[in-house]
Amino acid sequence: MKKTFVYFSMLLVFLGIELHANQGLHAKGHLVPIILNAGEHLFIGRSRDGKIQLEDGTRLQAISSEAAKVSEEWDYNEHITFSPNPYPGGGSEFYVLNIDRGEFVHADLYSHPNPVNEYTLKIFHIDPYDGEIILRTNASEEQDWQVEKKDLGILDEWGNGDRVIIGMNSNWFASFFSDCKYIMVNCDKHPYTSYVRIKPY
Repeated sequence: MKKTFVYFSMLLVFLGIELHANQGLHAKGHLVPIILNAGEHLFIGRSRDGKIQLEDGTRLQAISSEAAKVSEEWDYNEHITFSPNPYPGGGSEFYVLNIDRGEFVHADLYSHPNPVNEYTLKIFHIDPYDGEIILRTNASEEQDWQVEKKDLGILDEWGNGDRVIIGMNSNWFASFFSDCKYIMVNCDKHPYTSYVRIKPY
C-alpha cells in the first residue's frame, strides 16, 4: 500500500510539472512572432498560377511567364519585398523581390490584406499638410511615417481605416529623386491612387 502511494505521489508530481510546462507554452501563444524589417514581408502562400500571399493576407499575382518560378521554386517563409516598376509598359505594376534568393518576378496587386489579420496595417491618422501617417495593426502595434512632399496630393483620397502595405523604393534611379527608401500602397484605394514614397517619421 505504501509503495502504491509513493508511485501515485510521484506520478502526480510529474504530471503537475508537465501541466505547468505546457501551460507556460500556451500562455506565450501558439505562433512564433513575426519580426520583419520595414518593407519586408513573409512569403506564406502560393498558387500554381503564381499568386504570392504575404503574412497579412495580401496577394500579388506574378505575370504568367514567371508564375512557375513562384509555384515551383520559392519556399514558404522566405523574405520578400516589392518595389514599383518604373518602366511604362514594363509588364507589371511591381517587382516582387525574393530577398533570400536574390531574384524577382513581375507582379500586380491581386487582393487586399485580410481585415482581421493581426499583421494588417491600417491608417490611424493622416496629417495631409505635414505628411505624417500613423499606422496601426490589429494587434495595436503602431508605426509613424513621413510622406514625400511631392506625393502629398495623393493623400487627399486616403482616409482613416484604409489598409496599406509597405514596400521598398529601391529602383536604381530612385535615390536621384527622393531620399525616401520605402513606399506605401493604399490597397483600399488601389488602383485609383498610386503609391506614396515614405520614410520613418
